Amino acid sequence: MNPAPRTPARPLGRSDGRGRRRLTSVGLVAVLGLTAACSSKDDQPDDTATVAKAAAVKFHGTLVDPPLTPAPVALRDTDGNRVRLDRPRQGAATAVFFGFTNCHDVCPTTMADLAAARRSLPAATAANVDVLFITVDPKRDTPAVLRRWLDQFGPDIVGLRGPVQRVHDAEDSLYSSQSGKTTPTPGDASTAHEHETAEQGHTHPDGDPDGYGVDHSSVVYLFGPDGTTVIYTGAGTPLDYAADLTRLLRR
Repeated sequence: MNPAPRTPARPLGRSDGRGRRRLTSVGLVAVLGLTAACSSKDDQPDDTATVAKAAAVKFHGTLVDPPLTPAPVALRDTDGNRVRLDRPRQGAATAVFFGFTNCHDVCPTTMADLAAARRSLPAATAANVDVLFITVDPKRDTPAVLRRWLDQFGPDIVGLRGPVQRVHDAEDSLYSSQSGKTTPTPGDASTAHEHETAEQGHTHPDGDPDGYGVDHSSVVYLFGPDGTTVIYTGAGTPLDYAADLTRLLRR
């Protein structure tokens, strides 16, 4: 079943992979008086999802009501298999994160935490948890590069890639800010250190000297088998993720 298209809303959170975060009020989380690292877009339309009332929240993350629906876009995993984001594995809970392998801060930290959360679960529960990493840098993140990077955290993590526009469609359907390449401003003294960091910390594993970063959402999305959506706009812990994934599977 294909959901009706949505109007892109204000993004939730952003990271450029260098640990930089920009703070503003954000549509979904502003309801609870929270803020997230983000880049501002148009005001959120009236029919977009809002967070559930604080009294009803029983998760460590933020419960979104109504749940978010990923766009019906097809991406490819590192083995070349076609994966539809709107068709999760039946009976499974799914964690989704957008990032890129040359990120040296937010991305590896988040994936390590999600992998640790999954490992901490009883085997029967962990078998019903899928962790998806969607690259926002398909040019450099070839299937081999993506698989090698993800294997640092766990061989069962699914790496997905596809045309940039499809990734943007997926981001838009989750009210996430669209990813985009970032480079330091030439001649700006304030970016000198970041430029050095970009070249030292963002070079390709195979030696590609591009040295650019990718500004992308820092939000972690957790989906239950019934579509229930929990988001993290700030850093969650492995214990937080594990507890919320367990709750989602029990709903």
